[in-house]
Parts: sequence; structure tokens; C-alpha cells
Amino acid sequence: MAVERQLIRFNFKGSTKKDKEGNIEKDEKGNPIKIPAQPPLDLMIPQFTQPADLIEIANSGDEKQVKLAIETLNAVFFNQTKKQLDEAIEEGVEVWDTLEEYEEEENGKKVKKYKIIKAGDLSWINYDQLDWGYISSIPPSKRGAVGFTDEIWEGFLTSYQEIMVKNGKKPEQSETGAKILRRKFAPIKNVKIMLNGMKNNLEVWAAQTTDENRETYADLYTNLMEKLQELLATKEEALAMAI
Repeated sequence: MAVERQLIRFNFKGSTKKDKEGNIEKDEKGNPIKIPAQPPLDLMIPQFTQPADLIEIANSGDEKQVKLAIETLNAVFFNQTKKQLDEAIEEGVEVWDTLEEYEEEENGKKVKKYKIIKAGDLSWINYDQLDWGYISSIPPSKRGAVGFTDEIWEGFLTSYQEIMVKNGKKPEQSETGAKILRRKFAPIKNVKIMLNGMKNNLEVWAAQTTDENRETYADLYTNLMEKLQELLATKEEALAMAI
């Protein structure tokens, strides 16, 4: 089938210089050495643009084409579930079953098996958000799984703690705040006054950090603020239903 070609831009992210052992290299001031991003690249590539393109695949009678289309559609559900799972793990949710190992004899051979002695916490799954209509309403830039490297977290939290101390927080307070951020507010998710406090702290960080930090950690900052808004909205809904 012929699919129309369109001009698509490929963007690249900068990185941090590392040595042969994978350790982050730093300059004389102790700051990570940044490798600038490559410029964007524009390419003419095939793109589905019309409903008729999908209908043509469904009616093609070609099993391989249909199978690929179904796999591609199902990947959307998989990626959204993975996004929820990654966030749950970051928040410290015990998602795994606790297993006990035992052996059984099958066809004269001992086979290793497992039984669940404690089921994992599945409360993190939000099936309302695993809906095609809901997923289609998410802006494309935010539809992919959000994951941040340890390097990004470390740099952001170091900057956060420094600014909190400059604004009168004790070192132990800034450290506690950093731990809460690293767990995506899980320890305080039901404490509205603390959620609002962390929101204020993040806004102070955004206002006082350097332009370079603001750019480097923009995605993480946005992700944390969106998570806060989500938790605050959920809390409001729960309170409203209680009266």
C-alpha cells in the first residue's frame, strides 16, 4: 500500500560526558560536563494520515499486515501501563508477589515451581486511564513513558537542597524534601498541607535556580508539578465525596 510521505523532525537530547567505567566526568568546579545536543534532523518519511489508510489494512486480507497493526495498537496500552508501573515503583509501591519456591515431580523429573504467599500491591493500576479514548486525549508529547535517569535525579535534588538551605531550610529539612520528591510524594500523598508545601518549594526552586538548571531539569520539574496537581485534585475529590 502507498502511504503519503510527510516531513518529520527528529530531535536529539544532550547528554553528560562519562569515562570508560561509566562514571560522570566533572569540570574543575565539580559540575557534570555537558555534551550539547545534536541539531534537529528533518526527514520525509511515510505517515498514516487518513482513516482510509487503516481501513485498507483491515480489508487487505494480508494476515501479516493486520497482525502488525494490532500489535502496534496494543503497544499503546502496554506503554501506558508501563508508565503507570514505572511511577508506582518510583513511589516505592510493592508491586511484586512474594514467592515461595518448591519442587514437584513431573514425568519422572523434579521441576522447580513457585507459589504466591503474598500478592503484590496492584492498587496503582488506573484502568480508567487505560482506555483508548482517554489515551487519545493525552497530548502526544506526554503520551510516552516518563522516566528519568539517576543522573538527572541526582543533579536536580542537589540543586533543590542547595536552594532550600539558602531560603532558610535546615539541611535535614531539605534532605527530607528531596527524599519525598524522589518518591514522587508517595510518603505524603494524603496530606494536603504537605503537598502544598512541596508545591511552594518547587516553585521557589524554579524561580531561583540558574537558567541552565531550569532547562536541564525542565521535564522532571514539569512531571513533579503535574503529579502534585493530580494528588491535590484526587484529595479534593475524596473530600467532596465524604460530605
